[in-house]
Amino acid sequence: MASTLNVLSILKSISSKQNMGIIPFHDFCDYMYRYVKKRVEEAPDLAIYLDDIQGFLRKDLAEFAQKGELFLIAPEEPKMAIVVISHYVEKFSAIYKSIDDNPAIPFPIVDELAKRVPREILAKQNAADFIQSHLEKKDKDDCTLYALEFPKSVASILFPSTIPVETLLEAALAKIQALLAKEEAHDYFLKKLIVANQGKELTINNFFDQFVQSPKDAITSLKTNGDMFYYWSQLCFFIKQDYEKSKDYDQKDISILQSVYIAEFATSFYKSKTQANMQRDLAFKQLDSTLLKPPYYFTFRDISKFLDAKGVPLLGQYTEQELKDYLHLITTDAPENSLPRVLVFRTNADQHYFILKDKVIPLIVRLCSDARVTVREKLTTEWFSTLKKFQQLPEMKSQAAFEQKLEQEIDLASPVLYALLKSPFLQTIHLEMQESQSPSSELVNLFINGELIPYSEILMMSRQELLADAKIKLPVWYSIPVIAWFMSLVFRPPKPKTKKKTTKEKIKEKEKKNEEAAEYAKAESKAASEDKRNPKLSRARELRASAQYAETQLVSASSTIDRELESYIHEWNQLIDKTAHANLVEDVNSLIRDYMRKVLRTLKSDGFTLERIQNLADTLVKSHGMQKIHNHDALFMYIQLYMIKLVKSIPN
Repeated sequence: MASTLNVLSILKSISSKQNMGIIPFHDFCDYMYRYVKKRVEEAPDLAIYLDDIQGFLRKDLAEFAQKGELFLIAPEEPKMAIVVISHYVEKFSAIYKSIDDNPAIPFPIVDELAKRVPREILAKQNAADFIQSHLEKKDKDDCTLYALEFPKSVASILFPSTIPVETLLEAALAKIQALLAKEEAHDYFLKKLIVANQGKELTINNFFDQFVQSPKDAITSLKTNGDMFYYWSQLCFFIKQDYEKSKDYDQKDISILQSVYIAEFATSFYKSKTQANMQRDLAFKQLDSTLLKPPYYFTFRDISKFLDAKGVPLLGQYTEQELKDYLHLITTDAPENSLPRVLVFRTNADQHYFILKDKVIPLIVRLCSDARVTVREKLTTEWFSTLKKFQQLPEMKSQAAFEQKLEQEIDLASPVLYALLKSPFLQTIHLEMQESQSPSSELVNLFINGELIPYSEILMMSRQELLADAKIKLPVWYSIPVIAWFMSLVFRPPKPKTKKKTTKEKIKEKEKKNEEAAEYAKAESKAASEDKRNPKLSRARELRASAQYAETQLVSASSTIDRELESYIHEWNQLIDKTAHANLVEDVNSLIRDYMRKVLRTLKSDGFTLERIQNLADTLVKSHGMQKIHNHDALFMYIQLYMIKLVKSIPN
């Protein structure tokens, strides 16, 4: 139907003006014909309806009926009638507004619908499921009339979709309050509660009086006070037990039973929700305490694997979205002119970590101590090798070059330390610690005049001492000037001679490059033809290409896969004995190789993605053979890199 003719709105308008819920189809067709004829001059596109008004209306009404916005009686017969559901929704909404003013008015029940109104317009729902699923839902419509069904043949109530479920709960509590406000019922049910809770008379009296005097506050009490759930359940049980003894119900009795059931369903919902909130809050407290433990810095993946004191995963006691919301809160919420208590930093490999603000400086101190040993050993060995060849490095002579070299080595040896030293929040933490530090206590000073101190001071490493240590390792005759000078003439590599190229040499070099390009294109063409003849060869090449791409995602440009593997070995293999250390590495490598042999049999050439590698590595980390290795995060990264290395080495 064109947008200029809103059939549903016109139907609702007719129903409201004539106070009719059921409109004969022929009457509606006559009305619409006159309506269209009257407006066809203003809107010429309406003229098409005049040719076959019934056909157009039948089609549109069928679409609205399929959406549940109205109901058609005898749609295939000449005496078709239209049931405007919104009419009955408005009618029963008015009754609920009256109940709010006068709780004595009973809930509308299904029998109050006129007999000619088809019961198919009702959306039948289990009252418990409906109430518990809609208590916090705010979405409403004007074309659904629910029939809420209660246990034990208690009459179903009519509930319009325009009324919030919380309004239904308030009406139910008001009816129970009106019952308990009567002197006989008040004393009777209060006595039952006191007898069932010996020694808690004062608490029961306070609970009972609070509800009777202010029933609307009972909902707030249900949502926030966990101690009240038990008393509510008991009170509902006693009222229900007393009323169910009677075999002859009048309308007031039915209304009370319906109210008790509604209160029970709501009590159960809020109790479950409160328990879930308590469990979630305890889980977040456990998460906070785990952040206080080494290694102090954690990825989101690490945090999602945190366990409680019983070894049960915390993720499950809260949802992943709740975890993300909580981490966002603790990393952004902060007092004025202060940092949040949890900070986020990023390494050069684009790995994000969470760390408690109070643990940043202690972690830097520990990582500096570890990095100092690694960097010192590496530079000493490198300088010794250089001096042995009678050569010099810029960092041996220049302090600026030495500082630059230390920065590079820190980035390679400890990416987390390097990221923390480069983080924008480090100076702010330092200032906050200066302000809060007592005069008698020592402060690790990382800044001077607002600038980070040199890396040589951070690592407590002297260029002169390092050079002296490298020279000490040289043979004795290196310290004898005459012999050392003579040997340098023999063993020092000659300086490369630079010669300007002539025009002919440049032309020859260009021709050579063109020849190499042609040969490369020829080789590529040959490889493509070989791939067609030998699918296995093509698969091997594609797997190696996938492995090389995965390597670029895990290994930074300033490092190599072998260097990364060696670094992670030192993290997950803590054995001191060299033989045991080497045996453990070989056992892990063998396990990975055996696993990859099985995987490669069925692995598609385009299936070796980073996500697939991570899934394979995660399976291996959780295997029985790997359980004795404690640092699973380092092992997880090592397995990924080793898998990539294996696939890169697949032969043709």
